[in-house]
Amino acid sequence: MSEEESLRERLAFVGLNDAALARLKAVKPVVMAALPAALDRFYAKIMAEPATRGFFADQAMASGAKTRQATDSPPALEGRC
Repeated sequence: MSEEESLRERLAFVGLNDAALARLKAVKPVVMAALPAALDRFYAKIMAEPATRGFFADQAMASGAKTRQATDSPPALEGRC
């Protein structure tokens, strides 16, 4: 099975067909506007728990990850994977 076929199979498994990807692309502005606040809450939870805080060497590393996630639009929001 080619890499493209494997990706299509995994996307179909989770229900991400071309129509679903088009819908995700359409809501991208809403998602991107809400993302900073959602990431703030997510990383606050991560850093508050000892079991997950250990994933990051320090607060600066966590902040860098959060910044990258806030600025790098997921491919699905571009209508592709």
